[in-house]
Amino acid sequence: MLGRLSQIATFYGERATVGWRDGRAVSSVYETVEAEYRKIRKGITLTDCSYVGNFRLEGPDAFRLLDRISFAGLNRLTLGRLLPSYVLDEDGGLFCEVLVADAGDGYRLVSEGADPVRVRALLDATAASGGLDVAIVDETQTQLFIGLNGPYSWELLKSLIGPSAIGLRALETLPGNQVDGILFAVHRVDKAGEYGYLLQVDHDYLLALWQQLLEVGRRFEIAPVGYEAVDLCKLENRLTNIHREARSAAHVLELNTRVLVRRDGSDYRGRSAIEKALSDGIKRRLIGMMVEDERAAQPLIEPGDGVYADGVRVGDIAHCAFS
Repeated sequence: MLGRLSQIATFYGERATVGWRDGRAVSSVYETVEAEYRKIRKGITLTDCSYVGNFRLEGPDAFRLLDRISFAGLNRLTLGRLLPSYVLDEDGGLFCEVLVADAGDGYRLVSEGADPVRVRALLDATAASGGLDVAIVDETQTQLFIGLNGPYSWELLKSLIGPSAIGLRALETLPGNQVDGILFAVHRVDKAGEYGYLLQVDHDYLLALWQQLLEVGRRFEIAPVGYEAVDLCKLENRLTNIHREARSAAHVLELNTRVLVRRDGSDYRGRSAIEKALSDGIKRRLIGMMVEDERAAQPLIEPGDGVYADGVRVGDIAHCAFS
């Protein structure tokens, strides 16, 4: 685990439970999932997101490289905004989810759901096979992320960076912020059904920014939460979780996501499998359901269990949790 344990998980030590995400050991729970869930819904919380992949692409073919791996078309990508997409396997299954940003002098790719080492290998292989002139800079170890979630998280940001935090809309990015000499960028991602941000900061200042946020947020009763509570919020808000239910899908079209299918333009990784699935018809869809029974609080339903109607198995449980 040495070298794979995040700075923040190291700082908390035995005060937090550690789990693995994308090849990095980060805090999964600090207190209890239930208590942390309530804090996300009612206050302000911090989450260690230093497992997220972070790449900068520069050069004349940077856009072409991204276009070849992105499920969503990048023609809607504009300066200062993030575009959510997926990277697929050749069979149409999910490799990882990504956020793509146009930084003006290049592009940024933020990945989740695959070890960043694998993402870098895919970028390199795709560039080489296409003879693309692009520089790929892996900043996963040098530019890290802190998750900031909760209905009042915007208020904390406003106290740190001023009124620009109020006007930051979903999927917009705001670089060049500073608090006590610590430079950081803000990306609004709303991944837990509340106001939600990723704060991007240099590796050397990650823990300092974390501690500064805790200090400034004390009057808001800010608290650290692990990724399990964030996962529960995603499930409630029907936000597809790349680490859980998304892995049960045979291909991306089964997920009913809000990412548009690209039907025209250039080819992308996995396109032939997606076109075949569209032609053959989608056999399964991921849907949400709620069991209104007090017995549902008990661990009676597990992923992989069948869903039955009139004695006939009509589906499978992909992800479940008590809320």
